Amino acid sequence: EAIPYHSEQKKVDSEKSSIRSWLNSDFFFAAFTGNKRLCILNSKVNTPKNIEYGTNRNSCTSDRVFLLSIEEAEHYFPNAEARRVKLIDNEFENLKCFFPWWLRSSGYPAYRAAGVSKDGKILARGGKVTNTSYFVRPALRVYL
Repeated sequence: EAIPYHSEQKKVDSEKSSIRSWLNSDFFFAAFTGNKRLCILNSKVNTPKNIEYGTNRNSCTSDRVFLLSIEEAEHYFPNAEARRVKLIDNEFENLKCFFPWWLRSSGYPAYRAAGVSKDGKILARGGKVTNTSYFVRPALRVYL
């Protein structure tokens, strides 16, 4: 789903972002039911500062569902090809379209949030927080 990082175009970090609230409420309750919810761990989420632009680190939060940081995206998806996202939807199944997605790291200036381009490149400067063309690639930790 493509949604803005925040509802207003202003300086915001991941802790106070609309997308964080949405992930841990509307999305969480719509995507997971009953016992599946119980398997999703509440994780300590620490976001380091954006090294490329020197933007401040974000507050440490506790979340069940979260966005990856720049560092996590680079670690778990070590190359651009791995970071490319294609929609899994019957309507778009045969299209060779890839989409940008949000990261939780602050962008530059502070009314932007980092992301990943449709080509899989890390966008440390990011997009305006009200941009509605970035998709969500949720992350979570599960108890097995």
